[in-house]
Amino acid sequence: LIKNSAKWKSIPVLHRVLFTFGTSKTVWKYISEKACLDTEKSKCTKCGLCAKLCPVHNIEMKGFPVFLKKCQLCMRCISFCPSGAILKDGKEIKPYKAVEVSALI
Repeated sequence: LIKNSAKWKSIPVLHRVLFTFGTSKTVWKYISEKACLDTEKSKCTKCGLCAKLCPVHNIEMKGFPVFLKKCQLCMRCISFCPSGAILKDGKEIKPYKAVEVSALI
């Protein structure tokens, strides 16, 4: 690199196709419409943690969490819900706990 003698290989066609597909607004719109998240109201404590942690601000607190149509399926809301009240496609998901919530806020 210093001598300017490095030769870069061209990016494969598959990479370009995947990049185009992955950055398409149409694709993300389809994914967000299929991300059917809901709240089991009997378990929800209305703490608002899901709304605070959502990186795309997909959750509004109106008493209980209300999910908008911008979800990118990061699963933070499910992973950090203290009561396990958030469902995907009507099914309860066992959350993965990696770090303490206080580390993210």
